[in-house]
Amino acid sequence: RLLSMITKRMGNRSYGNIINMLNKLDKDDDIYNKLHEIYLVDDKNKVKKDICPLVDFKSTLYYDKIMNFIVINQKEKNIIIDSYLDIGCGNCKVTEKLGKLFGLNSENIYGSDFSEFDEQKYTKEKNINFTLLEKNYTKLPYDTNSMSLISLINVIHHVSNLNVLFKELKRILKPNGILLFYIDLRDHYARYKNSNEYNYLSFSDLMWNRFFNTPMLYQNRLTIDEYYKLFTDNGFRILSSKETTGDVCQLTQLKTMKINKRFLSIPIKRLMVRKVEVLMVND
Repeated sequence: RLLSMITKRMGNRSYGNIINMLNKLDKDDDIYNKLHEIYLVDDKNKVKKDICPLVDFKSTLYYDKIMNFIVINQKEKNIIIDSYLDIGCGNCKVTEKLGKLFGLNSENIYGSDFSEFDEQKYTKEKNINFTLLEKNYTKLPYDTNSMSLISLINVIHHVSNLNVLFKELKRILKPNGILLFYIDLRDHYARYKNSNEYNYLSFSDLMWNRFFNTPMLYQNRLTIDEYYKLFTDNGFRILSSKETTGDVCQLTQLKTMKINKRFLSIPIKRLMVRKVEVLMVND
């Protein structure tokens, strides 16, 4: 299915290269990210405008996961997706596509982001309701019990005021509403410092926040189990979670690192979790 969605728009990319890549990458998200990297930039480093196959692939993944839960629980609970909010929607492509997969019209698809995007341009071109959020928000601009599905993809690990955020998510989400998170637990600065993905585990909170963490790429450094506790403490029931952990080389890196005392009590296998995709319900 993946190949059928991309080969029509691959230009001079060979099937052999794609097959080789798929054999090496066994995680859906890693495959998507690699395809996104390859497809957005051609051999002359010119950005390609049409990435519809990749948008289809990503939105279909999330749609399948959510629909699977709905089908299983339809008899037990009255679960209806009639409104959708994507916080941290970026260019809104996946937001719009996922909303349309659920049969929603543009009036019931909402996107918001903290970045300085052109609100009018988003609303006009992407045909959804876009809202620019204040960086130091205390209340999200949506009515109580107004959304049946909320997603935060690659967002929550950049949020500092998590208690405020979860209070607002609880307020906005309808009873039996669905919450979808994709969390990247890796050190986001590692790519710039040529260090490993677990490098931030070696610093105290004081050192990390004073010398490394910046408002432009803030990272709260919560561990996977701290996130799980945060979810349940705020009244959300975890339906499923898909964790991606490091490989043998990264395990060796962790074992040889000097880990700060804040993280020493956490089993190394839990520290190895790099990414997680979590589906929850508002009971």
